[in-house]
Amino acid sequence: MAKRPAKSGGTTVDVRLEAERLVAALAADPEDFRARLKKSKPAKSIFSGSPELQAAALETCVEQFAELRKRIPGRGAMDLLNAHGADGYSYNVTWLLQELFKRSKLPLSPDGFTRMLEVFGRYEWLSLLATPFLTPMTSFAEKFVLQHGLADHARRAAARIAKALFKVDGAAESRLGERLERLSKAR
Repeated sequence: MAKRPAKSGGTTVDVRLEAERLVAALAADPEDFRARLKKSKPAKSIFSGSPELQAAALETCVEQFAELRKRIPGRGAMDLLNAHGADGYSYNVTWLLQELFKRSKLPLSPDGFTRMLEVFGRYEWLSLLATPFLTPMTSFAEKFVLQHGLADHARRAAARIAKALFKVDGAAESRLGERLERLSKAR
C-alpha cells in the first residue's frame, strides 16, 4: 500500500487508511452539506491531498456503495431507485464521489476501475437522483478507457449500468445510458 509522509514529524501514514478515516468522517456527519462540502475538514484534506489519497478516497466511497447494495433487499425498482433513503446511504459520500470523478487524472488502477464498474453494475436500477455522480463517473470512464482500454468484465459491468438506468425518453438517464452502452462496446 502506498505511504506518504505525514504532516507532523517523520512518520508515514498509509494512504488507504487515511482515505478510509476521512471518508468515514464525512459519512458519519448526518447533515447533507453539499453546499459546504469543500469547506469541511475531511473534504479539504482529501481535495488538497495527493492524487493517491484522492484515488483511495474514491475507492473507499465506491466500497461504501458496495456495502449499501448488500443492505438493500431484493432487486425491486422502488427499493433501488430510492437507495438514498436506505440505511447506510450518505449524501456526503455521494457529493464527494461527484467531485472526485471530475478529476480525470486520478491514479486509479485498471483493477480499481473495473471494481468501480462492477459495484455499480450490481444495482439493477439506478437513477441520477440517488447516484448523481454517474454522469461525471461516465466522463471519467470514457477518458480512462482511452488510456487503458477496457477489460471484458468491465465492459459487461458498463453494459449492466446502462441497462440499470431508469430511462425516460429524452431524460438525462437515457442519454447517460447511451454513453455507457457505447463505452461497453469500446475496444
